[in-house]
Amino acid sequence: MAIFDWDETFATGNALIDTEHQRLFAFAGSLERAIHEDDAELVVGPFLSDLIQYTETHFRHEETLMREIDYPDIAAHQKIHDDLRSRARVLEESLGYGKSTITTELMAFVKEMLLRHIAEEDRRIADHARKRANL
Repeated sequence: MAIFDWDETFATGNALIDTEHQRLFAFAGSLERAIHEDDAELVVGPFLSDLIQYTETHFRHEETLMREIDYPDIAAHQKIHDDLRSRARVLEESLGYGKSTITTELMAFVKEMLLRHIAEEDRRIADHARKRANL
């Protein structure tokens, strides 16, 4: 199993959010394959641009969900989203300056965003939504 293979342990139970997470995993898997096939220079720029655009939409959906379920840690989660947005833009700027370590930094960023953020932070949202549904 590749590092960016989706499995049900990442599922939140919200169909839209899970579909978007699966697409983010697919993005990351494509990048990982391209890097291992030495096509990184051709795909990193477009990947990062697509990732930034897609995560903006995804974060808006998550933040709407958090408001709908009265998620108590919404401010902290939005701050995490803001930090991820900023880091992605810094990586995009670095790419423009021809920084040679961008693929390593980008893979570390994507790994953190997908594996840690979804497994930990988004899991809390899903848990809260389930608790509210059972009230």
